[in-house]
Amino acid sequence: MAKEITMPRLAQTSEEVRLVRWHVTVGDPVKKGDPLCEVENDKTTMDLESFAEGTVLKLLVAADSEVTAGTIIALIGEPGEMTADVLPPQRTEEDSQGDAVDASSSDRPAETAKASRLVRHLAEKRGIDLTSVRGTGPAGIIVMKDLDAPSRGVPVSSHDAASRTEAPDGTTSQAELTRIPLSDQQLLLGRLLAESKTRIPHYYLESTVLCDRLMDLRQRKRTRDGDKLAVDTLFIFAVASVLPRLPRINSSFHEGSLHTSEEINIAFATSVHDELRAPVVRAADKKNLEEIDREVKWLTAKARNNKLERVDNADATFTISNLGMYPINSFQAIITPPQVAVLAIGRIRKIMDIDDNNSFRIRPACTVSGSFDHRAVNGAQGAEFLQALKRFVEEEM
Repeated sequence: MAKEITMPRLAQTSEEVRLVRWHVTVGDPVKKGDPLCEVENDKTTMDLESFAEGTVLKLLVAADSEVTAGTIIALIGEPGEMTADVLPPQRTEEDSQGDAVDASSSDRPAETAKASRLVRHLAEKRGIDLTSVRGTGPAGIIVMKDLDAPSRGVPVSSHDAASRTEAPDGTTSQAELTRIPLSDQQLLLGRLLAESKTRIPHYYLESTVLCDRLMDLRQRKRTRDGDKLAVDTLFIFAVASVLPRLPRINSSFHEGSLHTSEEINIAFATSVHDELRAPVVRAADKKNLEEIDREVKWLTAKARNNKLERVDNADATFTISNLGMYPINSFQAIITPPQVAVLAIGRIRKIMDIDDNNSFRIRPACTVSGSFDHRAVNGAQGAEFLQALKRFVEEEM
């Protein structure tokens, strides 16, 4: 019997992904683990692998489509197994891009655009007014390719768009505008973070952490190639060492209740060109500095080469974001739901430290800022986490 290949849930916070392109065509033989298609969620692009072996009988979703988790995207079975009883009705490419137009479309006012729920959803994410889009599908239905058509209005090229401004003498001049299109991944991430700021009651705490021991450890624990440990490595190690003492911080908030996790999986934000990635060091509390450092550098290299896989981004229980490579003393990060906290790390700089005897000396230090979900973590608990982290970095590393 033909096996149905369904789209799995690839992100903690969204049911939808974009099927970018197919790697197979109808009639191709596939084995378990072979890549079927490339998909994109709010964090990364990855290949979806086949869990079945056989021949591709049917591809049910068009490339460059938004797909909801649980949707059947392909059928795999034995050659010649394709029958009318097995397969759903045939669909054209236009049907795939513009199907399921709301049945109430004919009852809507004339000025309301005709489009499927999928196209409406994508247009909303891209900030496109569908009433300004000319549909090229059957009966004027707007399909996905219409959202990218030049006739929509603002062109993609950097010097085609212009606005007129009036000078003091009454004349007008052309002010050239540049439109920078955002990827679907950037739009999805933007929507996720906007929802986070809207729905989660953030509060912020800051602490100055002396970094003498951290810097000394970074020098002493050089790799075999002579490289220093990454600063991300040191803070992942420190956070992973502290979280077992404060399990509430290593939790997730779902439907009004808090769920603690037995695993400590720490994501670290990294910028790749214009995109933001957050690969995950899994079971970080069970790894030493050298193991964490190798994983951090390997995941960073995969991110920069756009090779992150699904497992590399999944199941984070806590996130750190480090901008210490820039002249940034401190900043406040946005929580990635369903996590309840995130740690922001500023640059390591020299400060004047005055002790209890009023003696002072110049020491390296950085500012760490915790963002917390007030529904799950109260002010005292957030402060206790930063206190434990500060003590570990200053006294225990």
